[in-house]
Amino acid sequence: MRLSIESLQVLDAIDRKGSFSAAAAELRISQPAISKHIAELEHALGLKLVERARRDGSFTSAGD
Repeated sequence: MRLSIESLQVLDAIDRKGSFSAAAAELRISQPAISKHIAELEHALGLKLVERARRDGSFTSAGD
């Protein structure tokens, strides 16, 4: 599986905005699409990048 630039942009937006929903709003895509991009990145890298919480996501050490 290849990494997509879109998935990396999603990861960047989560970092800057602090939540999946804020990243979705900035990128004008749905929150489930944000989750899908992160899941694809995590699968491709074999690492957990984001700890999911109810309203936000915090980066794991691998995600940092």
